[in-house]
Amino acid sequence: MILLLSSFLNPNILSLQVLLLILVVCLYKWSTATFGYWKKKKVPYVKPLPLVGNLGRIVRNDINIGYLLKELCDERVNDRFFGFYMTREPVLILNDADLVMQVMLKDFSLFNDKGFHVDEDFDMICNNIFFLKGQRWRFQRNKMAPAFTSGKQRAMYSIINACSKSFIKHLNKLSQETPRGLELDIKSTIEDLYTDIVCKCILGLEMHSIENPDREYKAIQDATLKPNWRLHVKQVTQFLMPYLDRKIRISDKHIEDWFYGFAEKNVSLRNEKKIERVDLLQNLINIYNENHNMDVNSEEYFGLRQLAANIFVFIVAGYETSALTTTFFLQKMALHPDIQERLRREILDVKKSKPNGQLEYEDYKGMTYLSMVLDETLRMYPVLPIFLRRTIAPYPIPHSDVTLDAGTYVITPVVALHYSSKYWTNPHQFDPERFSETNRPNIVPGSFIPFNEGPRQCIGKRFAYLQMKSSICEILTNFEIKRTARTVEHTEFVVGSMVMVPKEEIVAAFVPRKFD
Repeated sequence: MILLLSSFLNPNILSLQVLLLILVVCLYKWSTATFGYWKKKKVPYVKPLPLVGNLGRIVRNDINIGYLLKELCDERVNDRFFGFYMTREPVLILNDADLVMQVMLKDFSLFNDKGFHVDEDFDMICNNIFFLKGQRWRFQRNKMAPAFTSGKQRAMYSIINACSKSFIKHLNKLSQETPRGLELDIKSTIEDLYTDIVCKCILGLEMHSIENPDREYKAIQDATLKPNWRLHVKQVTQFLMPYLDRKIRISDKHIEDWFYGFAEKNVSLRNEKKIERVDLLQNLINIYNENHNMDVNSEEYFGLRQLAANIFVFIVAGYETSALTTTFFLQKMALHPDIQERLRREILDVKKSKPNGQLEYEDYKGMTYLSMVLDETLRMYPVLPIFLRRTIAPYPIPHSDVTLDAGTYVITPVVALHYSSKYWTNPHQFDPERFSETNRPNIVPGSFIPFNEGPRQCIGKRFAYLQMKSSICEILTNFEIKRTARTVEHTEFVVGSMVMVPKEEIVAAFVPRKFD
């Protein structure tokens, strides 16, 4: 006992213990220094914990951010907004559809900043319309908008439809060996289709990923989409240490180099040989040709780095988001055969009305039930769980006594709004009738926002709908999607992902249909 006490009182050990205690106290004080922010503003808030704020369950890998905010919004159903702490950063959560529309649309000029801490010179990937803000974002958005008009979508449709038919041909070939049905992991299966569509429509590349994948591109694609340590660290440092966040890349340097090399090679090839194509890459090259000789500090400068960065973001957005939505769509078809059969009847009726039995671009506008089922899927499974904004000036919240300081983060909790009992009856029930011609006008603006709203709404929304509708129509024409012992009813999501990725495989049987 005496030896233990003398050891404890050893000056060196005692000094170390005192130093450690001081560090712990300083860390505690630093991590909690902002925790009085919402109380001073007289805003209701969720009680935070040191270091993690209100993210304790996420840190423990218990729950996805979308569903965490859904639970909190449900508990505070009468609060239009409430305070939250992302580690030590005060964040306002919008819990009211009208307020969401106010921020996203009416007062957009004060919320055009998505709140990302980026250094465009250090991290090339951040030079795209998803991360940029202010005039640089506005310039790129306006220049790229013509690539997504209905006329351009119509021109791309033949490419999309041809890829869908090739996909069906491949599945038919596989099903010859198992006529009772192919039990497939839907997401990994459908990813091959969207790889072909996106590469052809965006890059002008014939990938043939279904039967003969390009291994180099596949490796780049997998590395681009796979969650990595950088993204996890950036999610923490964005709110904890923003000065460090700027110096962490979105992706590995070799991915950045691949996209830059691809951009450089194709700009040279198309310009030298005077090649003009109907794809997004051509639109980006046209912007490059008009603006790459400008001063690099100009807000309208658009060089190879900007071109490559936008190729990156369109590949990710065009491929992953549609693959996830189609996966959940087909899962619901397996679980609801009555809805599947009604939808198939609509598709076949339209096809039978065509002289050649083939769907054309304009035909999808008349498929009301297809739109209903797809939108109900997007309601229940929005790809992005939240939308983040940051005020660029003090903002008095309408119909309240609260004024947000400039630089305050604001979160729109997409999952919470899509499941709110304030706006949806039986929100956990899959019910496409919510989006019928009779009921759609009754949907409260701001309560259904899978593609965001306002000027920063997803620029590729039309393209996403078109490629999903085309692929779904071909799949349901040729296959019945059936439930198996491995088909799950309730999906859990990866906690650390920026998008709503299922934790486990979503499996269903693709059974070849017998045509009349």
